[in-house]
Amino acid sequence: MALLRSGVPLWQRLVGFSRSGRGRAAGPLRVWLWWERLTTWWWQPRPVRPGGLLLYSAQRWKGPTVLLADGTVVRPGDRVAELHLHNALFPQRATDSPWPHLTTLRHDLDCLRDLLTRDRLVAARGVTVFSEAARRLGFEVRPLPPSPWWRLVRFFLWGLRAVYHPTARGHKPPPWPVEVWWRPPPTRKIPYPVG
Repeated sequence: MALLRSGVPLWQRLVGFSRSGRGRAAGPLRVWLWWERLTTWWWQPRPVRPGGLLLYSAQRWKGPTVLLADGTVVRPGDRVAELHLHNALFPQRATDSPWPHLTTLRHDLDCLRDLLTRDRLVAARGVTVFSEAARRLGFEVRPLPPSPWWRLVRFFLWGLRAVYHPTARGHKPPPWPVEVWWRPPPTRKIPYPVG
């Protein structure tokens, strides 16, 4: 009966959501850490800068042609920076919200601007459940279709959030994932919205 009174659905407790967090995984959620290690080995993401929260890997774009709001065209075969969050750093910077991380991410974007030029990357792209934070950072946010693939991606991101959540409360379903694109504005300093 204690399992039912905790406020966490029984299936989530059995999967290990309530016993995971701060970079630890319990029960079947250990698969999330294994999968993350495998994909990290495969994609070899590098930090945008030391101590930053953004990682990137240079990839050839395999999707359809994309027209960004600034007029940039990303074609199949173009080199893009595939963005990832440095999940292991989040438990060390305990917070329930993405908002306190915005300052760090703004510095990451200043460095990413230089990396895009140096590595001749057309744009930066990622998939996230933090759409509002991405908008505030100047990302172009695009909805993803409600397909079985994106349902699976959302489930994976939900599990990752449960594993890395600093207060072990990552059992709440995340919003639907979105695709985010970023190109540096023409000015040297990135204009960030206030508020």
